[in-house]
Amino acid sequence: MNTYTKQQNARIPSYSLSYLINGDDSGLCADDKPIIDKWFKSWQDVADRVNGSVVISPTGEREFFTRFPEFGLSCECTECDIVVLTDNKEIEDEQ
Repeated sequence: MNTYTKQQNARIPSYSLSYLINGDDSGLCADDKPIIDKWFKSWQDVADRVNGSVVISPTGEREFFTRFPEFGLSCECTECDIVVLTDNKEIEDEQ
């Protein structure tokens, strides 16, 4: 697998991690899911261009409050790395 693109230290709202990582939307409010889906679609579009997949990986368990999460309103967030992985041999590793 090659790393096509990567964002380190992304401030992902903690309430969304179960949905983003496991596909479990049972804890989300009805208004949250479209916001999360719109944000994730931008990463999925990048992955689709290189026939890859998006991996969201929490870098720690510590939550922190921020006024500037990756999406949505001010909230408790978890730092994550976001990586697009691909098997495409024509794509150079961008690590």
